[in-house]
Amino acid sequence: MKKQIILFLLFLISFANASESIDATFKKANDLYNKGDYEQALQSFESIVNKGNESADLYFNIANCYYKLGKVAPSIYNYEKALLLNP
Repeated sequence: MKKQIILFLLFLISFANASESIDATFKKANDLYNKGDYEQALQSFESIVNKGNESADLYFNIANCYYKLGKVAPSIYNYEKALLLNP
């Protein structure tokens, strides 16, 4: 029983650390976007998606990056993904 409790606590700790890492990456990407570094912001946002996470805000920000980079088609695609998650 002790072993199971310890394993459960380790799982919770690792999950919390992963969540903090995603939040930190999202904040970093937003900071890069606000500084006008759209390419780096896009890479940071997409790294979050590549880890299996998604949200309307995330796809909206990806779409904004593509728009600022003059890539209209991927911008529309990501706006649509955001809209599907949050109509």
